[in-house]
Amino acid sequence: MEPSAEAVAAGTAAAAAVDEIQSREALSDEVASTAVAAAVAEDRAEDAQATAQYAAEAVSEVAMAVGDTAVRAETAQETAEVATAVASAAVQETQEIREEVQTLDQKIDFIVAHLRRQEEAAQPTTPEVQEVEVHNAPAQPENNSAGTAESGPTRRRAGRLARRSARTDS
Repeated sequence: MEPSAEAVAAGTAAAAAVDEIQSREALSDEVASTAVAAAVAEDRAEDAQATAQYAAEAVSEVAMAVGDTAVRAETAQETAEVATAVASAAVQETQEIREEVQTLDQKIDFIVAHLRRQEEAAQPTTPEVQEVEVHNAPAQPENNSAGTAESGPTRRRAGRLARRSARTDS
């Protein structure tokens, strides 16, 4: 028995429907795969955006730090220039003071030499006095043949010696 035309038509329609279903399933799988890839791409895009935001913030911080460093460097340069000018002025002032001190030293040397010459000229020329050693030993009584009594000049010397000793002790 041969299949009827309707059966053949129904079989062909059923085969076409199966092909259509399989084709749609394949498309559905591709759409699902594309959706997964799109979701992954969206996650990566969000990560990239967050990374770009962090990078922008880091660049901003670096720019501010560079700006602060530039301001500090400019301030340091100005301070160094002022310090150099002050040091130069101090060196110049020190040199001027040295020259003034040297001039004053020369004037003082001249004045001292002049005063010494005047002092030497003003001193009277007196003969030199020669020191003589003083004999401070107690006087020894002279042996008098007349007795043990001391003679007048010996007693006077002993008295003068005692008075001198008393003056120097007090």
